Amino acid sequence: MNRFQHNEEQLNQLKLTIAEKNFLDEVTSFVLSNMTDGHLSVEAVADGLCIHEAKLRRRILQITGLTPSNFLLTIRMRRAMTLLANYPADSITQIALACGFADHSHFTHAFHRMFGISPSEYVRQMPVSKDQSFNVNTSQI
Repeated sequence: MNRFQHNEEQLNQLKLTIAEKNFLDEVTSFVLSNMTDGHLSVEAVADGLCIHEAKLRRRILQITGLTPSNFLLTIRMRRAMTLLANYPADSITQIALACGFADHSHFTHAFHRMFGISPSEYVRQMPVSKDQSFNVNTSQI
């Protein structure tokens, strides 16, 4: 089981209250809306949500069992997987930037650590059915 599968399994097994679900939805929405900012840290998320950083860290860990950094990385990697699957003809660099990574190398390394394969290997394993092109545009993210 790779790191992503472990994180996903942990998240899927959660029995959340409505307040917890709303909180995680708010964090996820903020991250997805601001993902192209290469400096999207836990501190930046806390500032964006007008919550003290320590409280954000504590709540994410209490609710998910994941560190806030791992939770944010899981959100970004879900988005990367979606983009790679839906736009396989696009460059890895373009998708890396759309997911908030500084460059191709940093993204590839993080993707490999999370999934055990490179982004290009992931694309090769996808069924060939789409040749749509993706234009890095925040309205698509």
